[in-house]
Amino acid sequence: MKPYVPSGKSDEGSALVLIGAALLAGLAMGGLVNVIGQFIRLLLVFPAGMGLGVGLVASRICAARRIRAPGLVFFAALAGGLLSWCTDFGLDYLRARHGIRVQIEEVVAGLQDQQGILDGTIERCVDLTLVRWGRGQEMGTIDVAVNAYGETFTAEDGVTYAPEEVKGFLPPLVGYTQHLAAQGMTISNHGGKGSNIGAIGAVAVWVLDLLVATLVAAFIGREQARQPFCERCGAWYDKKETLLPVAPAGASKAVIEALQRGDVEALARARAPIDPRKAFVALSIRACAKCTSAPRFVSVAAIHTAGHKTTRKDGVRGLVEASVAESLVKVLAEPAKG
Repeated sequence: MKPYVPSGKSDEGSALVLIGAALLAGLAMGGLVNVIGQFIRLLLVFPAGMGLGVGLVASRICAARRIRAPGLVFFAALAGGLLSWCTDFGLDYLRARHGIRVQIEEVVAGLQDQQGILDGTIERCVDLTLVRWGRGQEMGTIDVAVNAYGETFTAEDGVTYAPEEVKGFLPPLVGYTQHLAAQGMTISNHGGKGSNIGAIGAVAVWVLDLLVATLVAAFIGREQARQPFCERCGAWYDKKETLLPVAPAGASKAVIEALQRGDVEALARARAPIDPRKAFVALSIRACAKCTSAPRFVSVAAIHTAGHKTTRKDGVRGLVEASVAESLVKVLAEPAKG
């Protein structure tokens, strides 16, 4: 048996299609989660859902475009998962900006002379409000008027108010983020009162959500690219497998060594009766979906059944020549001698 290594090849133009689809899926999943999030938020579940959606899209594109480059799919899906999280966060930010703008427009509507107030100055007031949020400061009526008109004003008590400049989109976004962190995050169970986990806890949750969304997407997408592909006929191996029990779990080392050498007789000697209630070793054999002469994809699976739950963990896997694989099937089809 020799290890299976994806070739890194793909259909022409597949990289751009994959990246575009992953990013679009990220936008869609982030938007969907944000809409639902206005009514309910489930810790880790929502970011996992975003990652799952992006990962499945990347996986489908990978299969359809015959992409055998796990690294490419991994990073494309990772970018899609990142965009989904940023979209969700960004929509909340835009919603906050809209709420501030409405309040500022109400203040501006109460000013006597509104001819010198332009839409751009109102946006500057919105930016400044967010920056001040980050400092823990409020934006008063005088502050709004001074920055809306863009003129310095000295009050009767001698205090001078001067317009403030906010350059770029980053300071308001940072201020908004600092404000959210300062408020902390309240986590409740089944709609209960809940408890606030503070600024550090809120940031930790954001980081955890980001990691879940990106890594779930990346690993789901990459898994398809790691699947066996027949370069001879240009087709993925059949998903249908032949699962053949071999021996109790204790014989796994002997089974793996015999399989790696392609020694059918040694594998036959390693066979032993199994107890389905205890852990055992089985061989999973998959063939090319188009041609029968291609090597078989064989993996050693550790299987354990506890009650009604069966768990499976695939270990060593690789390609075995078709003739050897057929011999393995014949040997393993015979009853094991106890």
